[in-house]
Amino acid sequence: KIRYHNQLIAVYDILHNFETASYSNDQHEQDDSSAPRTPWAAEAMAWIETYEAATGESIDADVPDAVLNNKLSSPVCLTFARFAKYCEPRSGGDGVCLCDSTKDRRLMLVHLFKPLLGDLFVFKVVNNLFGKMGLLNDRALAQQYFGEWFMSLPAIMAAKSSLFGTWSPPVRWLQDLVSNIIDESVATPEDEDFNPKDTENSILLGDLFAFCTKADDLPRAFLLAAVCREAVSTVTKQKEEKTYGKILWATAVEPWEALLRKLRVALLITLRLFGAPLGQLPVTVANIESGKVFSIYEWVARDELSVSHKQDEILSLEDTCRTCRQSFDPSSPAGDSPTRWKMLQNACRTATARGGERAARFDADNDQPGPLLLYLGGHNHPVKLAAHRALLLGGLWGQQPHLLHLLKDSVSALRSLEAEGGKYNSIAAAVRLEVWQVYVRPVYRALFFGFDDVPELSEEVIAPLCMNAGWLNGLSTISLELLALVARTGQIQGGKYNDKNLDSPQTNIWPTVQGDVLLDGMETRAHPVESSSLEAHRAIVCASQLTDDFSALSYCVPSFEDMFLQHSLFSQVAAQTTCTEFQNDFLSHAVIRKADFSEGPIVDHFVLQEIENLGKTWGADLTQIRARFLLAMYEFGKDTMVDDLVNMSAHDLDYYLFIEGGLEVACMRLNDVVSTLRRMKQFRGVMATLDADTCQWVKEQASLAASNRGYDLNQEREMIPLSFTHALVLKILSMCAATADPEASGKAHALSVLSGTLMNAVEESRSQSDEDLDM
Repeated sequence: KIRYHNQLIAVYDILHNFETASYSNDQHEQDDSSAPRTPWAAEAMAWIETYEAATGESIDADVPDAVLNNKLSSPVCLTFARFAKYCEPRSGGDGVCLCDSTKDRRLMLVHLFKPLLGDLFVFKVVNNLFGKMGLLNDRALAQQYFGEWFMSLPAIMAAKSSLFGTWSPPVRWLQDLVSNIIDESVATPEDEDFNPKDTENSILLGDLFAFCTKADDLPRAFLLAAVCREAVSTVTKQKEEKTYGKILWATAVEPWEALLRKLRVALLITLRLFGAPLGQLPVTVANIESGKVFSIYEWVARDELSVSHKQDEILSLEDTCRTCRQSFDPSSPAGDSPTRWKMLQNACRTATARGGERAARFDADNDQPGPLLLYLGGHNHPVKLAAHRALLLGGLWGQQPHLLHLLKDSVSALRSLEAEGGKYNSIAAAVRLEVWQVYVRPVYRALFFGFDDVPELSEEVIAPLCMNAGWLNGLSTISLELLALVARTGQIQGGKYNDKNLDSPQTNIWPTVQGDVLLDGMETRAHPVESSSLEAHRAIVCASQLTDDFSALSYCVPSFEDMFLQHSLFSQVAAQTTCTEFQNDFLSHAVIRKADFSEGPIVDHFVLQEIENLGKTWGADLTQIRARFLLAMYEFGKDTMVDDLVNMSAHDLDYYLFIEGGLEVACMRLNDVVSTLRRMKQFRGVMATLDADTCQWVKEQASLAASNRGYDLNQEREMIPLSFTHALVLKILSMCAATADPEASGKAHALSVLSGTLMNAVEESRSQSDEDLDM
């Protein structure tokens, strides 16, 4: 303890003597107007400016005021008590090291490395301090402390002290460190043919190299790497001459230049996508390089969506970027030109200038900075990018569920995953399933069963939308298309058949083109979908478009309460071969509702698409569904709207059902006409000529039909023109001929005679009235 205390006193004496002395900072003031010494230094300064322009905030926003306001000749000196508090004995030997707390240690490093911010005559004070601490030969700890101190400095202060002017104390200190490392290695007998790559620590200043790769403050990391590269370059150039080639300058600076290019790419991505969620962990070179933390495809897809949400426009953008003359790889020496890295920085500034709005379509002929895809060409993979766009758009819709066009665009991207002949079938299946499970399924669970099972949804947001019929119908239409895509994709056998090894990795670019951590994870987690359950879900979604009473669905769908849970799509549902009574009743009510709400001059068979899809799932006879719809349209008096549909063949329409129901509709209409005309004096003569048996039969059929429908036969209803009724009867008569049913044919013939007679009488009465008016 006494020895440790004496060491503390010795270290503090040197530090205190320095801090109480007065040193001039004129050299730095003179260097303020000078240019950076190296091209890498110029790029480092430009990235600092780009960071502040892209983020709209100072790069020193997180630097403590005490550090920002600290001056070389500050009268505030470190007290011994505080110094001793943040020091501790070095483990495993003699010496003094700083405490484990990064925050507390950073405050001490400000004082420890303060001489490097002075002139060239005092920078060796730092070595004296390390010597008294017993750390002079601990190169790793020295580099760690230097990196932490340098990253804690205000950016401009760090840059001015290390990148400008003829003499730079921080660079000179690093040069001494590099020189000592090389001298020690060359002096070792067994390393006569010394080469940095042949040693265990193949990279000079390897600890600082690792520190830069793990730093999430990318502009400062680039600045620090530029300083280290200059120090290594200066020393190894001298050593190459003195050692006759044992030390190779190119070999020594190569890893540092490669790191600077990687930091350039990382800066491009983070500033281009500033404000967007890029992942759970900080964006660092090490995390990107691992390939297990971030998805580069997701980043590129996110940037694509800033240009457009439309699939065709994005495909055009991808094609343009493949052939654009402006495209280059910023992780290669081709990006070292000031013209090139300034283009990258302009791309970051342009993204910020958009203010969150989607940019105009990229035009390669206008020398625009361009999207990320222009510089990350190795990741121009249409299927994987489309998969991530679908996921991102699904997530955006989840945040803004009232914007259904986001979900529609997501499904559009999912549809494109079938490209290349199903080569990426496993990706398509996993991503389609993910969009359904995460974003769409919970909404339907909440719609039918409440929000207890879906805490991820906001009841205040979703509940009002579920009351909106237009929004719900739109959601159902998109959801049915999504489920159709899920059904069309080949089944995944527990991740056995995946696409992870379809594309060979590309290691000549950075980030390396390799497997996608997010898509690979989805493929691994995906389960095979049970076709019976899928059909049951499709039926329920389809049925939701046809009724406002969702309680009726519980009688129509087996295990209805278990639908739309996390596991529902993967659990088998009891299959059914025939339509149940409840399902038939539901379809009948749906048909009547559809007929009631049908509008327009005409309707075609597409108006029944939802009902027919549901009927097909439930095993109903589609010809009967069409017949019921036509009959409902006639009952609502919408004869002219179905003139084309009623001419369907017997293969598409149940003639027997239509004839039976059509005769009832005709009888109800004709009974209303006969009852009305009998009360009118001018038609009494015509009434006397009508066949009494036919009239009685019509009245009985009308009474029976009204009773079945809950109508009051004596209640006044809107009169349908006799010409419409006569046309209906004639169509029934032609169908009877096709079915060769003599009984139905006889009834239809009698009704045609009756309707024709009444129609002629009314026409004659109308003509006589017109003649009387002319007289």
